[in-house]
Amino acid sequence: MTKNAIPAGSQSSSFIDLFARTVGSAIISPPEYVWWSGVCAVSALMGRLIHTHTFVRGPHDHLYGNVFVIMVGRPGAGKTKAISEARAVVRQCGARVGPDDITGEKLYDFLGLKEGQPPQDCEAAPGTFSLFLDEFDSLMHGGMSRAAKNQLSHCYDGRSGHMVRSTYAHGDQRLSGLCLTMAAGCTPAHLASSFEPMEWQEGLPSRLIMVWGEKPPFRTEYQRGSMEVLMRAAEQLQAFIALHTSIEWSREALPVYTEWCSQNWEAKSPHPLLTGYTARRHLHLAKLAFILAVARQSEQIELEDFHRARAALEGVDAGLPNALALSGGNSFSDVEDYLKETLVPGEVVEESVILRIIYRRAEFEHGTPILNALLAAQILKEEPPFKAQGRRRIYLPEKSND
Repeated sequence: MTKNAIPAGSQSSSFIDLFARTVGSAIISPPEYVWWSGVCAVSALMGRLIHTHTFVRGPHDHLYGNVFVIMVGRPGAGKTKAISEARAVVRQCGARVGPDDITGEKLYDFLGLKEGQPPQDCEAAPGTFSLFLDEFDSLMHGGMSRAAKNQLSHCYDGRSGHMVRSTYAHGDQRLSGLCLTMAAGCTPAHLASSFEPMEWQEGLPSRLIMVWGEKPPFRTEYQRGSMEVLMRAAEQLQAFIALHTSIEWSREALPVYTEWCSQNWEAKSPHPLLTGYTARRHLHLAKLAFILAVARQSEQIELEDFHRARAALEGVDAGLPNALALSGGNSFSDVEDYLKETLVPGEVVEESVILRIIYRRAEFEHGTPILNALLAAQILKEEPPFKAQGRRRIYLPEKSND
C-alpha cells in the first residue's frame, strides 16, 4: 500500500468513512480505492446542486465538488469492484449515472443537446452527471480525439455557458451547465496509451487524480456491513445537499488554505510531464476539502477537512511514480534528477548534449518531448535566440526549482 494513501484520522459522521467501513470489509480492493470511490459517490450526489468558492466571494466564483479519479493498478488489483460498489449506491439514490462502458464519441451523443431541443437535465439534479467506468480505456479507445478530451475538460470545469460542437453526421451538439464526476479503473499500459507525451502538461490529464493501489493480501474473513444503514446515511446526505445551495470556508480554514496556495503556487512537479497537474493542485485540494465537508454534513469547510484533503493528495503524489513508472510513455521519472547530477549549473550546452543525456534514461522517441516538458516547467532554460544564433542552447539554472 502506498504510504499516506488514505488521510489519517477518523470522521465517524462522514459518509465516506461509513462507505469504506461498510464496503471495504467485503471486497478484495486496496483501501485507497475504496476510500476514493466513496469520495466519488459523494461528489456524484453533489453535482451542481451545491457549490463553494475559492478565493473571491461572488456570484461568478462557483466551485463545484466534481472530481475525475482514475484508479491505476495492475490487472486484478481490485479497481472494478470498488468502483462498482460506489456506482450501485449512486444509482440507488436516483442520481444521473451513465453507462458502465462508453466511448468518447458516444459520450457526446449521450450528453449533447440538438439545437432547439429543450434540456434533458434531471429535475432533482440539474446539470449533474456521473460516470463510474470499469475501464478508462473504453472512453479512450483507439486514442480519444482531442475534441472529446476538451469536452471532458469543459464538464470538469462546470462552466455555465454553452459548448457547441459541429459534426458531419450528427449536426450541432451543445453541452450546457454540466457537472461531471468520473471514477474509472485503468492499467498503467492503458494510461500510457491514452495521451501523447505533450498532452500531459495541459487539458484533461491536469484534471485527473491518479490513485495507485496494490492488490491487498487475502484475508480469511470478508463481511459486508449494513447496506440499510449506508443507504439511510445516503438519503440523509441527499437531504442535506438539497437544503444547502452553497457552503463557505470557516474563518480558520480559509486563511490556512490561501497560505498553502501561496507556498505551493509554483511547486515542483512530481513528474516532468505533470506540470499542468501541479498548476491545478490548489483546485483539487479545494474540491476535495469541499467534498469531505459535505460528507460530514457540515455547513462549513473546516480546518480538519483541509488537513484530510491535503493528506489524501499527498498520498496520491506519493503513488504517482508507481502509476507512471509502468506506463510506456512515462518511464523516465528519474530524468530530471539525472540531469541535475550531470550538468553544471549555469553552463550553456548544445541541445544535442542534453538529448544524449536524456537518452541514457529514456527511449529515443521520448527524448525531445521530455526536453520540451522540462523547458516548459523551467527546470531547464533556453538561451535567448539572438545569443544562440539559430541553434537551441540550453542550461540548468543556477537556482533550480527545488
